[in-house]
Amino acid sequence: MPRPSSYTFSDAPLLNRRRPPHAAAPSGSLLFTASMITPVSDLRIGTEFDGYRILGVLGQGGMGIVYKAEDVALSREVALKIIDPKLARSETFVRRFRAEARALARVHSPHIVVIHALRKSDPYLFIVMEYVDGGTLKDRIRSGPMPWEQAAPLIHQMLLAFDAAHSVGVIHRDIKPGNIMISRDGTVKVTDFGLAKLHDPNADATMTQGVAGTLFYMSPEQARGAADLDHRSDLYSLGMTIYEMLAGRLPFDRQSGEYAIMKTIVEGELPALHELNPRVPRALSDVVHRALEKDPADRYQTAREMMRAFEAYHGGGATATPEDATIVVPRFEPPPAYTERPPAASRLPKPLMLGGLALLAVLLAVAWFVWSGRSTTSSGATEAVTLRLASTPPGATVRLDGAPVGTTPLRIDTLSARPVRLELALDGYEPWEQRIVLQPGQQLDLTPSLQARSATLAITSTPSEAAVWINDEPRGTTPLTLTDIPPGEVRLRLTRPNHDPFEETLTLAPGEERPLAVALTRRPTASDPPDDTPPAPSPMTLTVRVLPTSMAQEVTVTVDGAAADGAVTLRPGTHQLACSHPRYGTARARLSGTAGATLARTCVFGAEVVVTGEWADGSDIAPLNVVITDDAGAVVARTTQVEYTFKHVLPPGTYRIRADRDDLPIVSVQDAERTLTIEPSVQESPDLPRHTITFRVQQN
Repeated sequence: MPRPSSYTFSDAPLLNRRRPPHAAAPSGSLLFTASMITPVSDLRIGTEFDGYRILGVLGQGGMGIVYKAEDVALSREVALKIIDPKLARSETFVRRFRAEARALARVHSPHIVVIHALRKSDPYLFIVMEYVDGGTLKDRIRSGPMPWEQAAPLIHQMLLAFDAAHSVGVIHRDIKPGNIMISRDGTVKVTDFGLAKLHDPNADATMTQGVAGTLFYMSPEQARGAADLDHRSDLYSLGMTIYEMLAGRLPFDRQSGEYAIMKTIVEGELPALHELNPRVPRALSDVVHRALEKDPADRYQTAREMMRAFEAYHGGGATATPEDATIVVPRFEPPPAYTERPPAASRLPKPLMLGGLALLAVLLAVAWFVWSGRSTTSSGATEAVTLRLASTPPGATVRLDGAPVGTTPLRIDTLSARPVRLELALDGYEPWEQRIVLQPGQQLDLTPSLQARSATLAITSTPSEAAVWINDEPRGTTPLTLTDIPPGEVRLRLTRPNHDPFEETLTLAPGEERPLAVALTRRPTASDPPDDTPPAPSPMTLTVRVLPTSMAQEVTVTVDGAAADGAVTLRPGTHQLACSHPRYGTARARLSGTAGATLARTCVFGAEVVVTGEWADGSDIAPLNVVITDDAGAVVARTTQVEYTFKHVLPPGTYRIRADRDDLPIVSVQDAERTLTIEPSVQESPDLPRHTITFRVQQN
């Protein structure tokens, strides 16, 4: 079984990303990372990290690294998606990332990889998610076109997954075979919602930093950079994935270049699926192509509608002419030589035409004979199907085509060969459903894992308005009812000013609704009667550092006029701090501290300037040429080639920053020159200040 390769983070598309200089262009990929990932050097194989034992690396992408790990407390395998620490330092990114992760956690489907927790362990932000032991749909497609009998159950499960996601307003935006996992028991698991967004037609902005997707599978509106994508864009990408499943390839010439491919997506005509693979019936080809309409209004409007169209075809609801009829003959292998059907306008010699009609009649008779349930063995007995079910957890009620037949574990030896709908239901778990085509004489073993429903926790406290933390994540203040708690062990913490914190580990069953009342203990405060013994006075401590560190030897630090070096002990109260540089002047600050206080200040003589570009419509980043000059007109920094992000540390002074795309006449930069003044300062932060300047690029 191939290693699950879909545990990656999605990068933005090729048209808006820059390949690292050392990387060669991959032959079959249109994804590149915007920058190298910060390595998580302390997460070594075999070490334990925040309650998880690292077992191996599953993959990596533009947003971080994915590890296989063991949840030590629960003894289960999980996947850890560790966000690049550089991204995790952005408050905006973290806020939006948390919101989207919580939205995905509300999606209840056995066909979407489960998010167990969103955790923060400085300096890392990471997601704990279900580990799927299996391969990807991409792995399966490499072996060639999939027969309809094999593709149908997978398509049905994929549509169930996106019906669940779309029902709560979550749009994936990067559907492709590499993001569709298939477990060992044949269960589809959709993963990598790294580009997902919450669809709210009344919102002013999308709640995500990721945009676009993978070029081959983009909808026309996505390829155009539309900002108002809805779930119908997902249905197009899913339709393209199904096209590739049945054809064994995409309808594009990979050598034609990105522009030609995008032009085909937006305004070109795709080759008919049944022409690319003549084994695909015309009726099935039509069902797939409706999902690939250019106008979203002409596509299926919901995943449920798309599912009904495939079910109608699969169940015989689709009408077909004799030359397009679907003939399913179990164990039939087509001859090695296969030729396409001649065009309708051509005329065959009459003997060949009569012979072809006779052969078609024979095949139709064989198909009717098999599917009417009268296919017999040489002894004349019907070849019954054996179905064995063992769910995790056991005890699930099993329904076959809507009729109850027992509970798991279950064995049925008397089934006839036919398409069936199999359903499992268990209190506290999401329903499991799969459509299966049973073949004569087949013994089918299924071991589905049921997805536990979220637990509900209703928390009250005395006094109220206590802050509630679940697994180290702030969730609100009491009284508070949370309906999205993952079952299992949950760390609960309540805090309130002037009260001792309350901490407890709860074990919640799937679907459990538990009320919890907490009485907080009040701590003594300054307003309480004083103790007879006065506290012993203690000094305050001040530590001063200089940035950039290269200037530390040139800067003189004084406190109240006296030279200060390293950590300084001061009396509690107010003091004057001064940092002087012979060229760039003096930065001053007033300090106040109480007894025992420890203060840290940074004298700053410079700043990091970050210059970026973005398209005028705000769709994504854009490359630039950048030149920085001082107030005398001398060049102090410039790009040597077109860059997406240009960084440079500048000392105090006034600078002019200019950006252009003179190398590409079809675009221009709006407001192409900016002025920036950097002054010496004293700050509490230990980091060098950063000024980010963004230029907008437009097409001429």
